[in-house]
Amino acid sequence: MAWSTVKSDAFTSSAMRLSTYNAGWVEVVFGTNNRLYISSNAVYKGEGDGTPVSYWNGTFSEDQASQITMLNPSTRAGGVYVRITDKGSGLWDGYYVFYNGSVILGKTVDGSSSTLQTTTNTLADNDVLRLEATGTTSVELKVFKNGTQINTTYTDASSALRNGKPGIVTNSVSDTTLCLDDFVGDEWTADVATFVPQVIMVL
Repeated sequence: MAWSTVKSDAFTSSAMRLSTYNAGWVEVVFGTNNRLYISSNAVYKGEGDGTPVSYWNGTFSEDQASQITMLNPSTRAGGVYVRITDKGSGLWDGYYVFYNGSVILGKTVDGSSSTLQTTTNTLADNDVLRLEATGTTSVELKVFKNGTQINTTYTDASSALRNGKPGIVTNSVSDTTLCLDDFVGDEWTADVATFVPQVIMVL
């Protein structure tokens, strides 16, 4: 078993709306307040005062991971989601990890978010933040910084979110400061067994 990358994105573009840059990026829309934009090959929050969440509309297994490179984390908050389910009308479910001076692991149900765990850990420019979710009846959530797990594995056995898609999020303050780059969406896949035929010689 191993993690396999389904989607990676370096956001290689000049100024434009994220969903215009690539229609595979879907906004959890409520008005114009949650739009993410690209400038100079990175993502920023463009307008309004809503929480901007976008997910990659591909096919992922239930066990999935989402990671992002943080830019300007001392002044701009952001992070990633896994298992996003878009329920329409600006409502969504999903697990997230978000950095705003501390690393916040949380859960969103019907657009309402709650904190599951807080880890005191400082992120610097170009640090990579990653969230992994495995399991269905109970979900294990692991948070990584630059490839090293930084939280105590959290198990959600209360109305666990079983599937969905990975995505990204910034804080709700409109600001053209770049904050997210180099997205990776992974899924957990089984190793493919290799069949080696045997030749039996009969004398």
